[in-house]
Amino acid sequence: SAVVLNPRNLVLTNRYFEVSHVASLPGVDLSLIVELSQVSRFRFSGTGSVGYAYQQSVGEAKSFTTARFSRDSIKLQRMPLTTGLRTIFDAEYAELFFEPQLGGQWWEQSGFLDGSSQSFWIPSLSLNGGVILFGRTSGWFGGIKLAGGWERSLGSAQRAEVSHFEIGLRTRL
Repeated sequence: SAVVLNPRNLVLTNRYFEVSHVASLPGVDLSLIVELSQVSRFRFSGTGSVGYAYQQSVGEAKSFTTARFSRDSIKLQRMPLTTGLRTIFDAEYAELFFEPQLGGQWWEQSGFLDGSSQSFWIPSLSLNGGVILFGRTSGWFGGIKLAGGWERSLGSAQRAEVSHFEIGLRTRL
């Protein structure tokens, strides 16, 4: 799936700097879905996903040693790894789904200021929902996915609250 992340509160902190990120990050996600059971028009599936997102922008880093803000060209990479449980409702012409996920995100921040480059592992919870159109066809084509969600960091010194929009092509193996 193609994904666009919109940070609402993404602040990465190390011993030297605090950097707030606000620019959108384009990225991709790859998911594996295994159907577990079905009850009437509801299906339950286990999911796992990995992804990658990248953005380079000019931002401000607050120095803890001088208490001043400095402008820097900052590269930000995100690599999420999540697992979840998807509940799907089979409507007449579409599949509606809701999926809570637990996992983590590896964030790599790099800049030109001394001490601004660092990696962060951030545990996270995400809540996702969406619709799958044309998913009832046979063969390799599994439908078009339109989804959105919200994720938040858990138990970390780093603050990450991100919303996202996703469009994807589902295939069957």
